[in-house]
Amino acid sequence: MDGIQAKEEILKVLDELNNRLIAKETELHNLIESNAKLLQRIEQLEESNRKLRNKINRGSSFWKDLFAGSFIEKNRQWIQENVYMKNDQNKKYFN
Repeated sequence: MDGIQAKEEILKVLDELNNRLIAKETELHNLIESNAKLLQRIEQLEESNRKLRNKINRGSSFWKDLFAGSFIEKNRQWIQENVYMKNDQNKKYFN
């Protein structure tokens, strides 16, 4: 009787381990699918980024300058005179 009970206990443990293994395999499969979708999305974003950069590079110098950050440097004085001063004037009206 003890041998039969021991075998039954071992079978229960093996069954539980098998169920856990199946659950982990399912989880791994889901992670693989999710990873594949993320990689596909990254590729789409990289392609969109490449197309946008090509448009900017083919575009006017305004967009090239703005994209490169030199637009602000070239127009810093105008920005200070027209944007910052107007903001200061607006503060007077609203305070």
